[in-house]
Amino acid sequence: MGSRNQHRVPPRPASAPPEVSVHVLSEHLFCPRSAILTQEMGDDKGEDEPQLGPKLPSFADFSEHQFVDELQSLWGKFRLWMTLIAPAIALAVVLWRLVSPLAGLAGSLPLFYFLARLWDNVNMIVRVAREHRIMRAAEPTPVNLDSELIQEINWWSLRKDGFDCEKPVEAYRNSERGLRGRPWRVLSKGDLRIPVIRQHRGERLWRPKHVVRIAAYCRLIESCEGARAPFGVLLFGRSWNCVIIPNTAAARSQLDRALHDVREFLRIQLNGKFVPTAPTDNRCRGCDWGEPRPYVRNKSETVLNGNPLVPLQTRASDKLTYHSTCGDRFYWVPPHEAAIDLGIAEQR
Repeated sequence: MGSRNQHRVPPRPASAPPEVSVHVLSEHLFCPRSAILTQEMGDDKGEDEPQLGPKLPSFADFSEHQFVDELQSLWGKFRLWMTLIAPAIALAVVLWRLVSPLAGLAGSLPLFYFLARLWDNVNMIVRVAREHRIMRAAEPTPVNLDSELIQEINWWSLRKDGFDCEKPVEAYRNSERGLRGRPWRVLSKGDLRIPVIRQHRGERLWRPKHVVRIAAYCRLIESCEGARAPFGVLLFGRSWNCVIIPNTAAARSQLDRALHDVREFLRIQLNGKFVPTAPTDNRCRGCDWGEPRPYVRNKSETVLNGNPLVPLQTRASDKLTYHSTCGDRFYWVPPHEAAIDLGIAEQR
């Protein structure tokens, strides 16, 4: 965000409360065990759940100019691979006819490599062109800054109302309130700075933890940048649907209560061997911490605070052995929907 990334951090008073991550704060509202895992997993990136798999590229912060530049770059690479394929074919044919079929097969390896890169390039062109069309088709939709209602909106309609999108390079910190966090993106327009959080999977619903998380990021932005943050945005994965969550007085009050509760929880957690009770409802069904994954030695281990945990392995109906992050940390099998399907956990 250019110069705006240099956040003002007030000097820490002697009586300042201990610093709490916004992500830990919001996860505590969902599940105390999730709060502990979030605390031990590491940095806050504004994601609503951990990225346990490969990340896909996002075009959320692209502008019209960036889409055009990206397409031009991809078409340039397409021409390059097509140019390289022709001599690769000629080489394979010459070796096949003048040397031996085996030499021809060996000489065709560069051709297979160029074809694979060309295929990846074509797929990326199609994806970028599709996203560009979606962006261009969206109509600008102004946001009512005075509304206290949660509103649904299209991401590109919001962006076309004049909001630039930037990725914070460092966390915001408010030492006086003992709060730190980094939203996934920040939208800027005039004196407005709008935090954006993202939910990759699960139901496209907003919950109390999202309201508190948005209120916390708004508080950090207002204190660190001196800007206005009257609302935040929750963007859902695999779509351009999002919701506007206002930073209301009720949300700020809920944030204060949540801060008090999570600090007391962390104090108890640090002072002993307290283990939060396992949930008895169905919140584990879609929780990423409890999603089972096949155990692969020296590859799939859970690492918290930089230390790998001994996995709690459970053999499933498909004869494979599974474990999960929450299961390894708290030594149980969370009733995630995938674990229920595999027969290693019971429905609740």
